[in-house]
Amino acid sequence: MKYGGIYDNNNMHLMRKVCLQTKTALWLAVFWFISVALACGTSSASEKPILSSVLTTIQNHELIVNAELKPGRQMLNELREGVKKELIFYVDLFRVWKIWPDEFVAGKKYSRTISADPIKKEFICETIENNIKYIKRFKDFESMTAWAFNMNKFKLINTKELEPAQYFVKVTIESKIRRLPSLLKAIIIIPENEFSITMNSGSFSLPQ
Repeated sequence: MKYGGIYDNNNMHLMRKVCLQTKTALWLAVFWFISVALACGTSSASEKPILSSVLTTIQNHELIVNAELKPGRQMLNELREGVKKELIFYVDLFRVWKIWPDEFVAGKKYSRTISADPIKKEFICETIENNIKYIKRFKDFESMTAWAFNMNKFKLINTKELEPAQYFVKVTIESKIRRLPSLLKAIIIIPENEFSITMNSGSFSLPQ
């Protein structure tokens, strides 16, 4: 009976501990959902990130893609406050078919992390493409945003590799959500992306 009593006490202590952790996680979940709801309710459509353009050109048989992301007021404010952002850029080429679904031909992606260094008073953009990291530093916020949110002269594919047909380019940009407590992730389903937006270019013929 003595050992049984100790065992029962240990069980009760463990159950109280689990209940406390569960209550804490539930409160965190409620707080997170309220924060998201308030953020969504107070932000207008003009404050949300949008892809304003996706343009294509051919230069020396290379298919060049240019795209512009307008990040929105909330994202800009968070960057000013020092919140790190990770963006993933997907650039995909599709062949247009009249009867069949459009055919995926080729695609590339790269990631870009934007952070602030309060000691050096600068903004840092780290771009990873083909497992190679490029780092660019900016002293002022405006020049950083003008560069970081623009896809400028991105080489997608050599057009000599393509058959004569109609094509279009699809650009997708995702912003990865910042990390949340693991205990919170264990009890609720949390989306991986802060946002994901897509825009297609106009169709074009190749070869030109």
